[in-house]
Amino acid sequence: MPLVRKYAINDEILLFQINYACNIRATPQKKAGRPPILTQAQELVEFVCVSKQNRRMSFAQLTAAMNFGVKKDAIRSALLKEGFHRRLAMRKPPISEKNRQLRLQWPLSMSQSKIQYTCVERINVMLPISVSWAPPLLVL
Repeated sequence: MPLVRKYAINDEILLFQINYACNIRATPQKKAGRPPILTQAQELVEFVCVSKQNRRMSFAQLTAAMNFGVKKDAIRSALLKEGFHRRLAMRKPPISEKNRQLRLQWPLSMSQSKIQYTCVERINVMLPISVSWAPPLLVL
């Protein structure tokens, strides 16, 4: 360690930089863990993205349709690695004709019943009276 401190002082290199240079390997390491069984993940993603029917297939149905010779768990893990997550397909509830008409009429009724403010009134409404830095209110 004294040798490392000597270099650190003379060359103005930080200690952790020297330790990193001494401990790093020159060649990259292999990826740890078991290699994936399914290597055709891109084909699987393309098949799933083609149609709504393919997207809603179960993992067992995808296994039978793709015929890769792997189990449904391999299909599941391959899709997870590609960023796909299984969710329930939700639909918006249907809207009745009465509610649709009410929704269309609401903005019109609000715009007709709204009080039209002048510029001075808007300033008076927006600026609170209790604020000490506010300019005096305009009165017409």
